[in-house]
Amino acid sequence: MKKLMILFAAMLLCCGCSGKKKNEEKPIPEDIADTENTEDTAEEEPFLTLKDSDYKEIIVPVTVKDDVIPDEVKFINTNELDFGEKIPVCVTADNWQDYYPEYLYDDSAEGISEHEIQMRDAIRSPQKGDITEYTMGDGMLFFFVNYDNYCSSSGHSTAFFKYDIAEKKLSEIVSYDTLENNKTIGIMVNSMKYLDGKLYYVGSVPDGDDSVYYGVYSLDTETGEIKLCFEDDDFKDRESPNYPLDTLECQNGRLYAVDLTYGKESDITAQVIYEMNSETGEWDKVFTEDNVYRPAQICNGGIVTVDRNENKKVCIHTESYDFESPFRNAELIYADDKETDILLADALHKTYNGALYSNCVLHVFDRETMEHYSFDLKELGSATEIKKVKNGYLITNREGFIAPVYYLMPDLGIAFQVSLGRSGSGNVHDEDVLYYLRNILSINDNNVTAFNYQELMYMEK
Repeated sequence: MKKLMILFAAMLLCCGCSGKKKNEEKPIPEDIADTENTEDTAEEEPFLTLKDSDYKEIIVPVTVKDDVIPDEVKFINTNELDFGEKIPVCVTADNWQDYYPEYLYDDSAEGISEHEIQMRDAIRSPQKGDITEYTMGDGMLFFFVNYDNYCSSSGHSTAFFKYDIAEKKLSEIVSYDTLENNKTIGIMVNSMKYLDGKLYYVGSVPDGDDSVYYGVYSLDTETGEIKLCFEDDDFKDRESPNYPLDTLECQNGRLYAVDLTYGKESDITAQVIYEMNSETGEWDKVFTEDNVYRPAQICNGGIVTVDRNENKKVCIHTESYDFESPFRNAELIYADDKETDILLADALHKTYNGALYSNCVLHVFDRETMEHYSFDLKELGSATEIKKVKNGYLITNREGFIAPVYYLMPDLGIAFQVSLGRSGSGNVHDEDVLYYLRNILSINDNNVTAFNYQELMYMEK
């Protein structure tokens, strides 16, 4: 297992770092002027073509533990965070009926139900803020909170908060109460990331009457200043855009915007990736692909593509090597200069909540040791999501109404059950931090009895 531990200690090396190194000419001391100058020479590393047969396979048994949680996994009960209450501005507006279904304000409506009456009364009362987006950085947790919980448009009363983990202090950065969908804040905040004192997120941009597209906004976490920092004509003109701008990715201090084009059957037909220039603030188009087999991924600061060769084997392409896998049905989890991680799914199903992997085997191909580690995950159930984190993998499963979350530490061969919940969402920031917001359940004899509270699970760098 020593080699296995070496693998994960070397994960911080960036994808695409290979290149010709400059040789520094050393001056010759006067007292040894006759000595020959023997400066070192460094050769450029060759581009490699690899196959699974180049590796020695090692099968690693996985032990499941549900009675202990590693110390690096932290939790916050979000019910203990007080975001305050607001009556949304759309409720008090003169034309407030325009924002709500008719039955909520028409007292004379026939057949109005008790539930509808409760809903009507609720919108006229102060509403607690709901966390809709969150991220992490520099020892802080950041939240985008919505108080407009019943409006058909939503987002009229919102706020950004920051939470100092060490001080356990919550403070508001900025709040907005507006009926206008304007460029001030960008209603419908998605995919929030933190970088160098600013929050970046995908938000809606008005484009005429009742029409919006999506751009990237920045928020200064000290001053509260919000700017629309990136918009492009490509985000507007799509036949079936779904979301014209999809997500942001933050890797090794570099920020990317990923733009996907969807076909008529919601399949991805094209992909464009932009990178923000940290010096100028401009966004450069760094990757384009039509006829997408699998969307390219941003792994450790490099763009990794996946396709299938003439033998229908899944192939992975990085800036320093090509790798032909032995699998015809596999999903890439991560790849960099040192390793290639592949999730092999014996059965891949489409479900209402996304992909479902049955009888999973996680394969790690280590370029440093030229060893292939196989982790059988069948004891963990059916995985709905697998993400790479600092020392392992975060695996979300679904078992009926219960969705356990496991933290797999490959160097130990142990999968720790760290949470039970449902309807969770999660993300990974800069590969070293995990955060996961889940509804925690009351469970009696494996039966769900109530949703108790929301819990934020995270790991600091």
